[in-house]
Amino acid sequence: MVVGGKPAAGVNVFFLPTSTGTPAKAVMNPHGTTDADGTFQLTTYVKDDGAPEGNYMVMMFWQSEEDGKSEADQDDRFFGWHDAKHTKLSATVKAGTNTLPTISVPEVKGPPPVSQGIPGRN
Repeated sequence: MVVGGKPAAGVNVFFLPTSTGTPAKAVMNPHGTTDADGTFQLTTYVKDDGAPEGNYMVMMFWQSEEDGKSEADQDDRFFGWHDAKHTKLSATVKAGTNTLPTISVPEVKGPPPVSQGIPGRN
């Protein structure tokens, strides 16, 4: 994980299935947190077990480092650009060991624009 050209530590990464083999394989969503060098291991059922085969939407949340705020009250340093509504990131997991390409995103200074609905349907 690289943000603005630098490795990003503490980014929470979530894989939301967009295709699954069987419902039993999609009980938990794979997730991980980046280390100081920007790498992460996915956990689905037990620590670092990876993710089931399939296609995924990749969502990310990077908590601000504000002192005095509880973890739940901290703001997203991505301002929602990589939440379920706005992310354009995806990944495919195949059988066996997978090494994903580096996820590289620019630094953002504010939230994405507010959607005014679906063009042609309003």
